[in-house]
Amino acid sequence: MKIRDIMTSEGLATATLDTTLAEIAARMRDANVSAIPILDQDDSLAGIITARDIVVRAIAAGRDPNECTAEEIIGGQLHTIHPDAEIAEAAKLMANRQIRRLPVVEDQVIVGLISLDDLVGEAKEAVKDISRAARRPVSAGTKRPQPVSPGRRSASGVRRETSSGSQREQGKKKVTPIHARNRTKRRAS
Repeated sequence: MKIRDIMTSEGLATATLDTTLAEIAARMRDANVSAIPILDQDDSLAGIITARDIVVRAIAAGRDPNECTAEEIIGGQLHTIHPDAEIAEAAKLMANRQIRRLPVVEDQVIVGLISLDDLVGEAKEAVKDISRAARRPVSAGTKRPQPVSPGRRSASGVRRETSSGSQREQGKKKVTPIHARNRTKRRAS
């Protein structure tokens, strides 16, 4: 699956380098997001500002959010991805760079944003699809996979790491529930 299939693109809130942090925070609130892409004078992506950036780089540092602009706190290396890239590529980049949001850029223009939540949502859908497929009834003429006997090879040739039945029986000990042991001891006294 491609990035364009899961990215957020409609109604993407953006700001410019000269936008104050107070204005950016208001846009975050209004769009219900925690990151805003920042565009330069040519409408090319200059960076991204997160709510954490505003708090840590400005407010905690004593800066006035009504005076401080995006350009003053934007920093770090900007990582982007193309909309036709595979989702796995985005997941790998985000994991390696430890980033939660990744701008999607095509021809130097931001076309969307992908977040860790988008990847998690996609993974959840994949798990649901796998679960649905596993619960489907078997149609006539189709064999359901059979469990592999201990110590034998499966159809794929994978050897199972279990002991044989006789070894399992030999290694078992009789287990007496605790409450039964306590009753036995009380009777003996």
